[in-house]
Amino acid sequence: ARGIPSGLRPRQPAPPAARDHHDSRGGPL
Repeated sequence: ARGIPSGLRPRQPAPPAARDHHDSRGGPL
């Protein structure tokens, strides 16, 4: 859902970079 405003589109997993950063800390902040 790229054409849908961020306020309307469903929640999507964080980008690989951000997710990797959280994983390295032992989970989401």
